[in-house]
Amino acid sequence: RIQEAKEDAADAKDDQTRSKAEQFLSQLTTLEGAILPA
Repeated sequence: RIQEAKEDAADAKDDQTRSKAEQFLSQLTTLEGAILPA
């Protein structure tokens, strides 16, 4: 899922789309950090 979000950010056609994808990615990584402590 995180990999997909990274690819979405990389494939984004414009800044708004990229920004949304990066925001989603950061939420995912934060969530994963909360669920799976490092």
